[in-house]
Amino acid sequence: MQKNKVITGRLAAAALSAVLAATAAVGGYALPAARTLPAVAAGTSSSESIPEASLNMGLSAGGSKIGISFYLTLEGDRNDYVITLDDAPQSPEKTDKGWLITTDVFAMNMNKPHKVTVSKGGKVLLNQEVSVSDYLHLLLDSSEYSTYHDLAKAMLRYGGAAQAYFGVDANAPVDGDIVGAEISGVTIDSDIFDKDAFNSQLEGKTVSYYGMNLSLRSETSLTLYFQCSEGASIQEAKEFIEGFTFNGKAVTAVANGQSFVTVSLDIPASGISKDYTFTNGSISADFNPCQYLAAACADNDEKLANVCKALYAYGKAASVQGQQQEPQWLLEPKGTVHTGEATFYDLADDNLGNAMLNDVRGGHYYAAMNTEDYDTAMLAGAYVEVKGPKGTVDVYIVDRLPEGAKGDIDLDPAAFEKIADKSAGRVNIEWKIIPFDDAAKKPMSYRFKKGASQYWFEMQVFGQRYPIYSFEVLKDGEYVTVPREEYNYFNYKGAMGAGPYTFRITDIYGHVVIDENVALTTPEVIVEGSAQFPL
Repeated sequence: MQKNKVITGRLAAAALSAVLAATAAVGGYALPAARTLPAVAAGTSSSESIPEASLNMGLSAGGSKIGISFYLTLEGDRNDYVITLDDAPQSPEKTDKGWLITTDVFAMNMNKPHKVTVSKGGKVLLNQEVSVSDYLHLLLDSSEYSTYHDLAKAMLRYGGAAQAYFGVDANAPVDGDIVGAEISGVTIDSDIFDKDAFNSQLEGKTVSYYGMNLSLRSETSLTLYFQCSEGASIQEAKEFIEGFTFNGKAVTAVANGQSFVTVSLDIPASGISKDYTFTNGSISADFNPCQYLAAACADNDEKLANVCKALYAYGKAASVQGQQQEPQWLLEPKGTVHTGEATFYDLADDNLGNAMLNDVRGGHYYAAMNTEDYDTAMLAGAYVEVKGPKGTVDVYIVDRLPEGAKGDIDLDPAAFEKIADKSAGRVNIEWKIIPFDDAAKKPMSYRFKKGASQYWFEMQVFGQRYPIYSFEVLKDGEYVTVPREEYNYFNYKGAMGAGPYTFRITDIYGHVVIDENVALTTPEVIVEGSAQFPL
């Protein structure tokens, strides 16, 4: 088996110093990066803590850096409070768990305390220090969080291995008192990648394969390096490589100096043992992050090998954790049945409805949802099965029913006739959200609103299998939540850049998808994406 010294040495130089964009999300469901650990009470401050302000904490199980989430519970107007994190002023984001502020810390610095302070009218209400190590040990000390114990232990082992590698806090290893999740006996189940076999497929092409690298952020970034063939230019090499897909996604080749081209793929920590196919149809190879870890462990560097083993064990624990827990329902369980009354109304073809979707509903019956269930357009584009006295009918929500009570739906007259006689005028119904049948044929689509530009981001999503709970855009390395308007456009009201964009979209059942390379287009032009929610 072949070993590449350049690649194995790069773990310390690049991977362990990589930057994490700390993520904020509703706790309990699977993020693309990993699984968010629960938000728990962060302990008692040594200083007086007035009940008007309290603190919870959560972690995003990431890579060399660990994303930390602090949730503040505040009474009254948030603007009345002065909030700092490590003495820096903060502008927290409102979530269902409280006001959120985030930071991150290298795995080797899990013992580093972070200080959160809250003041009001010059009076300190909260002055609290807590570390990642404190948080993980708090989980381990509580039977309430027993399902997270293996993952917490694996994270601490990873932190301890990073401490040893870099010589940080050698007298206070974060895993010093941890029993279980040992790494000394860990064996990475992988061969080292066969470089020669792959290069035999590339013979006569504009590139040859050089090696791979891992950069550990909230996701693990698997990078492939290709060297330009003799006489080939960087541009020719890039054009050749961009004819491939990586894990089914179109690739973007990046020049690295005058002789190398790189391609990267972000994968979840829980997917560290999986194969990812790089192919253009005729040339193909499966790459596995563990091939990199196995190559690093083949070196005579015990501390580096321990970091790799700990990361491998960490990824395994994250995978098991994900298998143990289904995503929690963010709005309601699938199949939840609602009751109300149905009426009918006429909606002209040139009337887009409050959800601005009448022009894209195709041959589906239209309907208007009552304001409470419509929920600031959360159910815009929902596909709903309505059951009445005569039968059932499926309708597409394109409008809002302002005068309706909770549970009420105003139907397309043709749809109403499927469930009752029109002479009845108003009938009792049951209804539930079902998968949009068009989603089985194609991914979600997008369109930018008139006036949208690189300086004002406002766009619409439609064709999704289930209603959208949250919509985020990757901006400067971090996912930014974009608020939704009543008229069913996600409106950032500011500059998001010229694109192309990466979206992270979550449905009401906790499914998360990422759609990459979405271009900023002429307003009102429909762009088909590449992502769709699973069943």
